[in-house]
Amino acid sequence: MIKIGAHLPCLLFDENLKPMLNAKEARFHCYMANRAEIESARVKGISHLLCCHDSKRTSYDLSKEEQNNVNMMEEVCKNGMLYVKTNVRLEWPIILQVIRIRQTRMVVFGHEWGMKSWQNKLVKLLKTLKTKDIQIINF
Repeated sequence: MIKIGAHLPCLLFDENLKPMLNAKEARFHCYMANRAEIESARVKGISHLLCCHDSKRTSYDLSKEEQNNVNMMEEVCKNGMLYVKTNVRLEWPIILQVIRIRQTRMVVFGHEWGMKSWQNKLVKLLKTLKTKDIQIINF
């Protein structure tokens, strides 16, 4: 199932987009949203914020310590929202990213604008996971 979410907190309130948005996860542009926007997202049904894929930046309203916990693939719960690290970006070479993963969970993210370039990579990744009997879980 492909999930469609808003890339900006304000888009959660766009009546034209409402019928298309089906994700309970959000990955807001540049990992930015203030506390009020995060609370609005939570009220609108968002339960997970996908966080930065590297350890150089802080995501959303997380403290440095909370971001470090997320970077270690621990879910951080703050103000009723779960923060989860993204560790595979579909727009980038996937094999190198997968090789670097040392955790037991893979959180994959791709922008809609890159879908034509990454859709075949995603299919190959899913087939590989299936042949290795790796379970795919939706949040």
